[in-house]
Amino acid sequence: MSTAAELLSLQSNIKKDPDGYKDEFLLQYRHYQALLEIFKLKPSKDSREFGEVVMFMAQVSRAYPKTMAGFAGEVASLLDAHHQELDSTLRRTLVGALILMRNRAQVDAMTVLPLFFRLFRCQDKALRQQLFRHIVSDLKAANKKSRNERLNRAVQPEEHGVCVL
Repeated sequence: MSTAAELLSLQSNIKKDPDGYKDEFLLQYRHYQALLEIFKLKPSKDSREFGEVVMFMAQVSRAYPKTMAGFAGEVASLLDAHHQELDSTLRRTLVGALILMRNRAQVDAMTVLPLFFRLFRCQDKALRQQLFRHIVSDLKAANKKSRNERLNRAVQPEEHGVCVL
């Protein structure tokens, strides 16, 4: 079990020297997997430690792309399956991890945007604000140089679904 300060220190070290800290990363990755299994057994339980480890994994995922290949999908499926019963802080942390990975182009927009639109149904105002800000900025960035028709067409039905709510 690592404290938040230890994770921040390790995160900083990994960003400086990924190869030198691979063993420590793998230890934390196994810790994440264990916490994930515990979380799946009881998703409604407040899990601050799980949120910290998920955010750590999102921060360092760029340094270990092969190991972290399925990480974003795991987080997205957790959110999709358990978004109603999750603690609001953990829900926002998981969304933040996906946003971070999306901003770094580690996750495709078509993977996360439909999920984000579904998450608008949560009764969590701070989450909806976070999602709204990200969706708007992501769509602006995608259409900045030229119109991304594929993305726009895919997002349009989702937008209409949110407007009907």
